[in-house]
Amino acid sequence: MPYAFSPTGARFLPMTRWPNVATRGPGWTPEVEYNCGVTWKIHQSGIAEWLSDFGEHTRFHGILSDPPYALISIQKRFGGTNAPAQMGSDGRYNRLSTGFMGQDWDGFESLEHYQDWVSEWAEGLIEKALYPGAICLFFGGTRTFHHLGVGLERGGFEIVDTLMWLHGQGFPKAHEVVPGYYTALKPAWEPIYLCRTPRGKDTYRQLMRMYGTGGLNIDGSRIVGDSYAINTFDEGAKPFGDAVGEAYTSREETKGRWPANLILDEEAGAMLGEKARFFYSAKASRSEKDKGLEDYYWMRTGHGDWIRIQEERWAELDKSIRARGCIHPTVKPLGLLRHLATLILPPIPETGKTTLAHPRRLLVPFSGSGSEMIAGLQAGWDIVEGIEMKEDYTMMATDRIEANIGAL
Repeated sequence: MPYAFSPTGARFLPMTRWPNVATRGPGWTPEVEYNCGVTWKIHQSGIAEWLSDFGEHTRFHGILSDPPYALISIQKRFGGTNAPAQMGSDGRYNRLSTGFMGQDWDGFESLEHYQDWVSEWAEGLIEKALYPGAICLFFGGTRTFHHLGVGLERGGFEIVDTLMWLHGQGFPKAHEVVPGYYTALKPAWEPIYLCRTPRGKDTYRQLMRMYGTGGLNIDGSRIVGDSYAINTFDEGAKPFGDAVGEAYTSREETKGRWPANLILDEEAGAMLGEKARFFYSAKASRSEKDKGLEDYYWMRTGHGDWIRIQEERWAELDKSIRARGCIHPTVKPLGLLRHLATLILPPIPETGKTTLAHPRRLLVPFSGSGSEMIAGLQAGWDIVEGIEMKEDYTMMATDRIEANIGAL
């Protein structure tokens, strides 16, 4: 039977379905436990507050997160003293003055402020919430991901690699200066940092045995396709062209191709002609975003804020101030996130690869509308916990998880 926290978080209440919107007040924290042993929870909190209250709880084995991007240039362009947001009554400029797509959670005083903020919660996560060697993935924005990386490194993370999700579905957002000259390019890729918490004096093998951390789930993330030949030099590696004429042995690989740090969608793959070599994922479809949110109707109140209303009232509104379904602006596709969640999934003790006694626990800071949590559950994580400060997003995530959990 599913369970949920009471609004005070004081005890568990057995439930046959989630409470309606009216019962979801401040401090409401949903959790559900299914018969298959999978448990999830969303903490409605800022990450700093969550860390301060974390205490001596069981640590997490990994992170999958899409944090704010700190698009400061948007705030400067539309939020300054003489900017359009301060002049006239055009709601579009007023919304842009607060941050990315009008979201106040993406508003920072400066990029230095953003770096300090990232390093603060990164250090807290390493100190309090993550096992040594925990593998973590963080999405970034193409204009500011270097500042995210600086903050993560300052906080103590080791940046192991940067993945690139290459897609052809972006829409140019540019201003025409003069005929034929514009201010920006079409967005077509997104960076993803692959990080690891400090391992101390432990080897990677020791980390795997003790905590189930330190290594990537390569075989579980291989790209399924036709078998292919792998050539190995008989006398070891021969870098920089030194292998010309050297003897080698060829073997057939049937497990699938090794996962790469490049992820494509169908359009990008067709351009490269390399479909069999990489993982593929298009952007999230409207139906995927809205599954479980079919009865969500919204009215814009300004500054990017929305309130949920009844369908009858929604139908009477102008299209410019209404929305339906998922209103989160940066929803990632489940196929992509499921691949990433599988890549960092620890082994189970029964395989003999680890002596890990605890369930495999995935943390999702800035969990938004729940996509990373859904993907984590579908990938096989035993416990998935999200941290999200906005109540609207927490409500949407709860219903999206409940609608998608059947995929398990």
